[in-house]
Amino acid sequence: QEGLITQEDFDVIKNAFLKAQQIKAGLDAGFIREEDYVQARDSFLHSLDFRTTMTHPAPAAAAAAPLPMAPPPAPLNVRPPPLSQPGAPLSSRGSLSTLTSNTPRSASPTAAQAAVAAAAPPPARAPATSSGGTAGGVGTVAVPVDLPRIGKAGIAVGKKSMSGIGLNDQCINIFNYIKTKSQYKWVIYKIDDGGSEVVVDQLGAADSTYDQFIASLPDNQCRYGVFDYAYTNADTGQTINKLVFLHWAPDGSSIKSKMMYASTKDFLKGFLDGVGAEHQADSPDELQESEFRDRVHQSLTRK
Repeated sequence: QEGLITQEDFDVIKNAFLKAQQIKAGLDAGFIREEDYVQARDSFLHSLDFRTTMTHPAPAAAAAAPLPMAPPPAPLNVRPPPLSQPGAPLSSRGSLSTLTSNTPRSASPTAAQAAVAAAAPPPARAPATSSGGTAGGVGTVAVPVDLPRIGKAGIAVGKKSMSGIGLNDQCINIFNYIKTKSQYKWVIYKIDDGGSEVVVDQLGAADSTYDQFIASLPDNQCRYGVFDYAYTNADTGQTINKLVFLHWAPDGSSIKSKMMYASTKDFLKGFLDGVGAEHQADSPDELQESEFRDRVHQSLTRK
């Protein structure tokens, strides 16, 4: 009924629910340890003191002394780099302060959280890769801006991931060219600098190699990729092509970036009809071609 909750209270609850989804997505994707997740969750829930945001007084008959609040949970086990070493990198599995730094709060952050935020330097970023119609490294081609349409246009318009990130329609069209025409060998996607949508970052020529695909991934930035992998059965000699979806989340990338990509991955995949296998990697060792082959083999032998 009208008057039970204000718009301000509703916005706080909605934003809090979104942040909780992002924290859980980080746990499911393996970016957060179980014990850190539990502490982050408890600290996060304790911060949601809705009593300070409610603007409607309780009925006089029901007025009573407020129930005492439970004591806050222990602070997160986070070790910021010493202040004497401002250039020290922040571990990708260490501080979780970025998970709660933007959460709507009705009370001031704890002293421990404020100390972590002040001491932690910003994560290092690798030079941005080229996009917007410009060819990148060896084996790449310029991203076309007027490619004829394959399939229905505008199917992703107005839709967003649970992190509020949309999808540029060009991402779907390029994928369809790889799937139906083999005009390109691979594509790399990224979330744009404004954090608003997934866009095409780099595009591989039809004769591009797997090594050229891997070389086009930045060292310390997250990316998505699709590679048209030719799998040869060792017993029969038969070759089968499978589109393999790659989620690249290197250890050196920021926790915020990892969370954005983890919570948008399934949203993007939902528009890429025809992906036959998936691989997730966070280090160069996990980008060996044998890893892709194993994923394709598993998809072919799965019952």
